[in-house]
Amino acid sequence: MLDVPVPPNTAQRAHYMYAVAARNETIRTTVERFQKAGLPLAVIDIPDMAQRNVAPLYESEQRGVVA
Repeated sequence: MLDVPVPPNTAQRAHYMYAVAARNETIRTTVERFQKAGLPLAVIDIPDMAQRNVAPLYESEQRGVVA
């Protein structure tokens, strides 16, 4: 689930939430691959949100990033 925050000091806006569903077997297979490789797994990102999650890593004070 992803809670999309409403920017402060804006006119009344709808509050959005997104939910993602996946088959247990799909998640289990992904987790097992990481475990077998000895890699810690904190989250499983979905393609629709990956760019949004990576973009802030490249922001600077002089330059914003739109995702």
